[in-house]
Amino acid sequence: MKSRSLASAILLCGLAAGASAQPMEIKMATLAPKDSPWCDVLVHMGERWKNISKGNVKLTLYPGGIMGDEPDTVNKLRVKQIQAVALTGAGMGEIEKGVAALQIPMMFDSYDELDYVRDRLAPTLEKRIEANGFVVLNWGDAGWVYFFANKPMPRLDDLRKLKMFSWAGSNDELELWKAPSRWPLPISRWASRRASST
Repeated sequence: MKSRSLASAILLCGLAAGASAQPMEIKMATLAPKDSPWCDVLVHMGERWKNISKGNVKLTLYPGGIMGDEPDTVNKLRVKQIQAVALTGAGMGEIEKGVAALQIPMMFDSYDELDYVRDRLAPTLEKRIEANGFVVLNWGDAGWVYFFANKPMPRLDDLRKLKMFSWAGSNDELELWKAPSRWPLPISRWASRRASST
């Protein structure tokens, strides 16, 4: 089952890591596994930074969650153990809860819809994030959220009987899933869309 909620990946950097003509190392954490397409993008970005800065900027990546989960990496960013982090919407909630508007279950049907909304929300979100001491370097897409189970779940009641994983500390997200009556798309309409598309 594919959720209409999209995991929005966001790259943040502490304000303290400003431009400098002197050599600098930027340590970046990410949950993206080493050698995955998401990590490869960050490696390529680091190579570009090195070339543009004539070797003065070195990006050191810590992939695969070796620096901890997203709340851990946000805390490390705050105390300047690292200077940058690639986050999903779950991690962004540690900095600015308004990002949850991009994570509402069943909200978006396509990347075009997400891009349209995000492009209009981004300036406001970036100002709020900057007020918390961080700078958004890039907005990206981590992909659709899929649900997997070891048995069929054709009805919402079937799903309600199962235990579902949620990031630690993501109470707002958990409450959204517990209250489908507040979803923007009624489950009956969503279910009929799914049935007609399969």
